[in-house]
Amino acid sequence: MATPTLTRYREAAQKVMELKPATINRRLITLKRFFEWAVSESRIRRNPSKPVKLVPEEKVSPRQMTDKEEAVLIASAEHSVSLRDQTILIVMFHTGLRTMEVCDLAPVDIQIGKRSGQLTVRSGKRNKQQEVPLNATCRTALEKYMAELTPDRPYLFS
Repeated sequence: MATPTLTRYREAAQKVMELKPATINRRLITLKRFFEWAVSESRIRRNPSKPVKLVPEEKVSPRQMTDKEEAVLIASAEHSVSLRDQTILIVMFHTGLRTMEVCDLAPVDIQIGKRSGQLTVRSGKRNKQQEVPLNATCRTALEKYMAELTPDRPYLFS
């Protein structure tokens, strides 16, 4: 396979197949890895994919939920989902924690006082530990949830 063939494939994926840039790039990266392997194994002498450029991708930030969307989601959780799942949603909405940060929380990471509280994220972004303040809504939900936990749980939401 030659470089012009790969370039024509990229153009056809864009114009004829009308694939999204991320899909095209995923396919091109697969081909590039294959050809890198073929060169490393001496199956071919030259990597024809090396000069082929990826399609530029427009980076868009995730859209934040509106207050109404958040209220609808929490209301639906209150009617049909477990206390655990309700608490997970509230913690994520009110602290901004990532999914893995919530999954890694342990009961000892939560400190709740009468008028304040915080949770400790031990494995946050770039493996940094951070203290996250808890508002009244989050404290109330965590207190209610933690009252039902067995004391020897290694993770808060296991």
